Amino acid sequence: MRKIVLIMSCFILAFTLYGCGSSKENSTATSEPTAAGTAKATEGAAAEPAKIKFYTFKTNKAEEPVFQAVKAFNELQKDVEVEYVSLVQNSDSVEFMTKLDVLIAGGETIDVFMTGNEDQLLERAARGVVEPLDSFYATEGVTPADEYFKSPTIDGKTYGIITGSTQWLTVFNKDHLDAAKLTLPEMGWTWDDFRDYAKKLTTADHYGTYFHTWGEYPNIIAYTERPNPQLKADLTPNFDDPSFKYFFNLRRVMEKEDKSVEPYADVLAGNYHVLQQFFAGNASMLAVPSYVVRAGLNLEKFPHDFTLIRG
Repeated sequence: MRKIVLIMSCFILAFTLYGCGSSKENSTATSEPTAAGTAKATEGAAAEPAKIKFYTFKTNKAEEPVFQAVKAFNELQKDVEVEYVSLVQNSDSVEFMTKLDVLIAGGETIDVFMTGNEDQLLERAARGVVEPLDSFYATEGVTPADEYFKSPTIDGKTYGIITGSTQWLTVFNKDHLDAAKLTLPEMGWTWDDFRDYAKKLTTADHYGTYFHTWGEYPNIIAYTERPNPQLKADLTPNFDDPSFKYFFNLRRVMEKEDKSVEPYADVLAGNYHVLQQFFAGNASMLAVPSYVVRAGLNLEKFPHDFTLIRG
C-alpha cells in the first residue's frame, strides 16, 4: 500500500511544482478575495483533479498491462488524472526515447515517463533531465531499499522506480527444432552451445537466431549476469570485463562466418520489433526477456502457426 501512496504523492507534487509558477505570477493582478470567493475557489479546486501526462513506449491498447495499470489508477482515486501518452506503437524503447528527447529539447513539459532499462534513465538523470525522487520519499517516510528491488542512483540521489525485473530466456520454434533433429538444450548450456544450435538451425529460408538493436544485445552476459552491465562497484566503466570481448567476437563470427544471424545492417534497415523476426519464422530461436511468453499468446499482434517452447 505504501508504494501506491508514494506514486500518488509524486504525481500530485509534480503537478504542484509546475502549477505554482503561473499562480504566483497572476497573484499581483487580483484583488483580495472575499470569503465567499475563497470558498467557491476551494470547492472548484477540490473538484478538479491534478492532470499528469505519462509518456510510455507501451501501446495504448486494452490488453497492454501498463495501459491497464494507468486505467486502474485513475479509477482508484479522484485526486489525480493520468493521461496515457504512447509515442510509438511498436514497443521500441529506443525509438521512444529518441522522440521523447526531441519533445524535451523543444520545451515540452514531461511529467512522468517510462524507460526500457536503467541506463536510459541514468543517462538522462546525469544530464539533469530527471527530477530526483528523494524529497518525495522523505515526505512519505519511505526508504527505497526497503520497498523496491533496486533504486537507480547517481551521486547519492535516487532517480526513478524499478517496478520489477524481467528474466531472460531462450525460446525456440519447435517446428525448426524438430526439422533440425535437435532437442531442447540441457540446463547449463553455454553461449558456445548457443552458437552451435544457431548454425544447425540455419537454413536457406531462415536464420538460426536473431540479435536486436537494443543495448542488451552487444553483451547479453553483462546485462543478465553482472550487477551493473557497464559499471563496476566503484562506478568506473567495466568494459574491460572479458565478457565484452567474448560476446563481440561471438556475434562477429556468427554473422560473418556462420551466417546464422541476420546482418546487423539489415536489422537496422528493417526497423523490426524485437519479436518480429522470430514470430515471422525468420529466426529459429531468440534470447529475449520473458515477456515473449505472453506475447506468444497474442496471435493478433504476433501471428504464427508454430509451437513456441523455451529452453
